[in-house]
Amino acid sequence: MISTQFLLIAVVLILIAGTGSIYTLALGLTFAIFVLYGTFAAVSHARIVDSRRAMLWLNLSFATVSAALAGRLAFERA
Repeated sequence: MISTQFLLIAVVLILIAGTGSIYTLALGLTFAIFVLYGTFAAVSHARIVDSRRAMLWLNLSFATVSAALAGRLAFERA
């Protein structure tokens, strides 16, 4: 639940020209970066999933890392 104190501070920040505009600019920049990241992730995901070579590389990489971590754990416990 949003408190009245939070709402009051938010209104004051928006009404004060300097602070409110900086806050709005930062919020807009954050949103723009989020949209760019989402777009890049969607395009990359489609390209990687459709590529047999990339999927093979990912599967082998995960298998190698898992085997290395299992071996490390086995020698630590021995």
